[in-house]
Amino acid sequence: MKNTDRPLTLLPRRSTRRHTQKRTSNLWVEAINQTLSDRGHDGRLISITTSLWDRHLEPLIAALEEGALAKLHKRKRLGYQVVDPTAGEMPDGWVSFGIYSLADCRRVINEDKDRWQLVTIFEGDIEEPTFMKGIR
Repeated sequence: MKNTDRPLTLLPRRSTRRHTQKRTSNLWVEAINQTLSDRGHDGRLISITTSLWDRHLEPLIAALEEGALAKLHKRKRLGYQVVDPTAGEMPDGWVSFGIYSLADCRRVINEDKDRWQLVTIFEGDIEEPTFMKGIR
């Protein structure tokens, strides 16, 4: 099926207000199409058009910014934990509801760098978190 939409031309932004105006899609469309072209895709068969952007991509990005991504950006970082990802274990004396300092976590990781992995804990990740101080 042949793409009948015309290629886009680059237009300047009119305003920097976020979420209140329709974003200027031309720069994004041009960048995406250039990337597709650079990767060897035929621009006549595979290209992002203004129509596709307006109907699908723009609403998807807006929904992500206002929904899932907004929640991620607003979550407060509480602290850290150290886990063994293969065994699902924590260091001896550590508890799953505990929130630890970065310094304590680094100390444990440095003891066995191949085993332990740092995990960032955000608000809502653990029910009734307890802040642990002076571990090890």
